[in-house]
Amino acid sequence: MLKPNVLRTPTFRLTLLFAAVFGLITLVLFGFLYRLTIGSISRETDEVITEQILGLKDVYTRLGAQGLIDVIDERTQDPTERDALYLLVDSRGTPLTGNLSKWPAERLYSARWLEFSIDATEYGKTISHRARARAVALNNGLHLLVGQDIDAQDDFRMRMTQALGWGLALMLGLGLIGGVAVSRNFLGGIERIVQVSRRISDGDLGRRVPVSGSGDALDRLASHLNDMLERLENLMRGMRAISDGLAHNLRSPVTHLRNQIEWALKSAGDTEDYRTSLEQALTEADRLNSLLDSLLDIARAESGAINLPFEDVDLATVLGEIIDLYEPLAETRGQRIVFHGDAAVNIRGNRQLLAHCFANLIDNAIKYSPPAATIDVRLGADGRPGVLISDSGPGIPAAERERALQRFTRLPGSESVPGSGLGLSLVAAVAKLHHARLELGDNAPGLRVSLTFQPR
Repeated sequence: MLKPNVLRTPTFRLTLLFAAVFGLITLVLFGFLYRLTIGSISRETDEVITEQILGLKDVYTRLGAQGLIDVIDERTQDPTERDALYLLVDSRGTPLTGNLSKWPAERLYSARWLEFSIDATEYGKTISHRARARAVALNNGLHLLVGQDIDAQDDFRMRMTQALGWGLALMLGLGLIGGVAVSRNFLGGIERIVQVSRRISDGDLGRRVPVSGSGDALDRLASHLNDMLERLENLMRGMRAISDGLAHNLRSPVTHLRNQIEWALKSAGDTEDYRTSLEQALTEADRLNSLLDSLLDIARAESGAINLPFEDVDLATVLGEIIDLYEPLAETRGQRIVFHGDAAVNIRGNRQLLAHCFANLIDNAIKYSPPAATIDVRLGADGRPGVLISDSGPGIPAAERERALQRFTRLPGSESVPGSGLGLSLVAAVAKLHHARLELGDNAPGLRVSLTFQPR
């Protein structure tokens, strides 16, 4: 017994619709072939009867009534003309010759087509056949009837009709069976998706929709859903990491800020003491603001916000501005920033995020490089625009480079360097937003950070 939900599926209804359309097309095509075939046979029968009448009338004109009788007798004895029907009657309707026992109509009409039943013997049994004939009046009150047994035509017509009926029934039956099978398969795929969705709603974010590998619509839907679920799981994992990182990284500056304010309130110091406490509190507030700004920029870059403006950006100009901003800091450490670049290298991007990205890379290079070190910044446009920033600090081991791009990552040995562990994470997010390739390499000693952008 069919389940109601199977019958109500769009797939089942679509299958039935196609079966109905193909059935209608088959019916129209059969009707055309039926009329063409049966009509052709009927016209051929009528033409044969008409030709025989003309021939017999010519015989009667040349040989008279006796000659006509002889020709009809000869034809009725010919086994090759067993379907031909002849009857010649006088003015009183008395049969003179032929293979019919009586005239089929009550009155005699010339040039009239008649259809009637005749008795035929087959396998020792008398069977009624249908015949088609034409009557013609001759001289001296004679009437001639010439026809054909058309029972074979009727049999052919019946077989064609039966073939159509069985064909339509078979088509609708197969369509129904196919619709049920396809619908059950469709419902099975939907049920698998529903079960996975229910498990995910219960908190099992690692659950995925099974993919059969058939490549059909449900399989493609399952693949897309799995890709979406993978992204959602990564986002949720990232959100948890952000929450944990925020809880950890905000605790220290917030605690320092509170302690400074509390100390200032309890202290009975002079104005200078208050000023020092406020400056320290402002420093902690700036750290908090910088941390939140970095997280906001990472979120904007990773989400690819719709309203994020993209424009033609000259990388040489942006790098020059960032270098001018950080040169005083480098000079205080006895360091030098050397820039090698073409006059103009343009890409499509977000100027603010690119500037923040380059600022983080140069700031890291300054913080991790020893005094009197040289920080090398190169801009190239050979094939694809690229930026390469090299320092002479401790570098990042190859095994740790992927982890270094994650949020709030502080590698061993960097605890004494101020920072929140978001710099390279922001660089990775900006690179992904701009479809750029980010590579961390060894500068022996130091770190080489390469960003290769898409040409404009």
